[in-house]
Amino acid sequence: MDEFFKKIPFLDRILKGIGQIMLQENRWTGLLFLIGIFMGSWQCGVAVLLSTAAGTFTAMKLRYSQSEINAGLYGFSAALVGVALAFLFEATLLIWILIGVGGALAAVIQHFFIRKRIPVFTFPFIIITWGLVFILHQFTHIPPSALLSTEVVLDILI
Repeated sequence: MDEFFKKIPFLDRILKGIGQIMLQENRWTGLLFLIGIFMGSWQCGVAVLLSTAAGTFTAMKLRYSQSEINAGLYGFSAALVGVALAFLFEATLLIWILIGVGGALAAVIQHFFIRKRIPVFTFPFIIITWGLVFILHQFTHIPPSALLSTEVVLDILI
């Protein structure tokens, strides 16, 4: 299976980026996360792929450390930005654009802290997501996603 990922290294980096959500530099962890996200919502699954790809692509284009890119360090905060926006807001064109832009910005912020040797974990995800949520609530009327507005019924047998 390693030969497959050697032929498509970008996919390997994306899956490792998703796996880094659980601090695992492991493509299989990332694949299992991705499958689980897709099972919950296809929009969230696509958003994770888009945002992680945007973060990883940004790191590659800005010539960040190849070993850091290969380890998925520029994908995990980006992945979380994507799933958060897809979960919180109805899937409009603006949201899809912001999923990509947010993933790229998360990678840039992650790189700043990596260079300063400051462990920030998911801080880039938090700051980008909160910033976008604030801006979207202030300047748009995009409704919440169906996932967020779905009624949850608990049927507990006692």
